[in-house]
Amino acid sequence: MKTLTASDRSVLIRLASSLPVGDPNRKVLLVTATAEEYNVKDKHIFEPAQVYDEARVFGDGMVYERAILRGACQVYGHAKVYGDTRLHSQAKVYGSAEVFDRALVSGNVQVYESARVYGEARLSGDAEVFGRAKVYGSAVVTDHARVYDNVKIFDRAFIYDNAQVSMQAIVRDNASVSNNARVYGSANLYEFAKVYGNAKLYDARLSGDAVVYGDAEVSGRAFIYGKSKIGGTAKIYGGVWENETVTEGEWDAPNAPHGKKARKTS
Repeated sequence: MKTLTASDRSVLIRLASSLPVGDPNRKVLLVTATAEEYNVKDKHIFEPAQVYDEARVFGDGMVYERAILRGACQVYGHAKVYGDTRLHSQAKVYGSAEVFDRALVSGNVQVYESARVYGEARLSGDAEVFGRAKVYGSAVVTDHARVYDNVKIFDRAFIYDNAQVSMQAIVRDNASVSNNARVYGSANLYEFAKVYGNAKLYDARLSGDAVVYGDAEVSGRAFIYGKSKIGGTAKIYGGVWENETVTEGEWDAPNAPHGKKARKTS
């Protein structure tokens, strides 16, 4: 796109003003004069980066190194896309977000504010990554999932469906969060742990093959591991749980109903 100077824009506006209201040429001139420039070489796009199709880079957005944009994706605000990144479809990167290394972002994904997506991370569907969240390694975020605040998603972690991960939570290794589950606070999921259904995990650790599902809620710095299964309407407020199955009631620790003194767990 030709870069219009302030003088060029002024001339177009004056010319448009001289035409009668309703004249189609008046509208064209005004749109041209006020349109934001995009895909300007050495301002928005720096070789060898490539921008194809209807992809747009504008504002203070920058695309450089070996990054490739296709489809109708957009990079704007103060966002940066670089490395060997591939940005496709309707994806948007804006604010002060950065996508780099070999990340692949497609679909209607939005990456914004101060988020970082890198490594070989894959984002697709209608997923959103924002705040100061980081998605990296070989992690996947897809569907309608939302990852935000100071979250870290990495290794081969998988966040999908309508899941939300927020605050200072960490999801790593092969752990996953799906359905309508919420993981937040300082929660930490690793190894092959899973949270799904309408479950909530807050300030707790989940590891091994442990799962939290249904309408279960786990908090209070509980540590759940091994092959534990916490589901149904169970509410866990703390304690160490190894290979336990709980589907109802409120508990401070195994065999310690909430409201009574919990047994020492460490």
